[in-house]
Amino acid sequence: DVYKIKDINLGASSSTPEHFTVYKNKLFFDAHNGAGRKLWVIDGLSSPVLLAPQISPVPGPLNASNGMIVCNGSLYLDASFNTNGYELWKMTDTTSYAKIYPTEVKEMVIYPNPSNGVFTVHTSANSSAKIEVYNTNGKIVYSGQLVDETQVVDLNELEAGGYLVRVISGNSIEIQRLVIQK
Repeated sequence: DVYKIKDINLGASSSTPEHFTVYKNKLFFDAHNGAGRKLWVIDGLSSPVLLAPQISPVPGPLNASNGMIVCNGSLYLDASFNTNGYELWKMTDTTSYAKIYPTEVKEMVIYPNPSNGVFTVHTSANSSAKIEVYNTNGKIVYSGQLVDETQVVDLNELEAGGYLVRVISGNSIEIQRLVIQK
């Protein structure tokens, strides 16, 4: 038998449920309820479909999501709530649905890129972070400590080519490509 479990978007419009994912014996999905896309959960066919708590730090609906996946005991989803674009979110507990939070993804900016060998690294890593630069053979050509969130690095002696800049801070690693042009 096939039957409707719940009309999430009351009326003539479709709720367009998508991204069905089983996590800790519960079915999670996102759907439109007339006020925007929301994260929903159901315990079983006889249980009610519940609106999961607001996962965004800003008021408003889930603008878009490309999907969900379970990995290492956590539910991950990408979601867009505002003009900042997509962010990565992680759920580790389903008992209260309150432990949904943005993952700690760091951002690193290197400029100018391409560079003549002198460039600036701006990162959200803490001041005890280590910076390493690798050539295309995987050899470390520079290693040092970051003393501030923004730091100038002088690699003027390096040949023109592509390099990888890696910043290591605790368990976080940020990697970006750097091009040196002479």
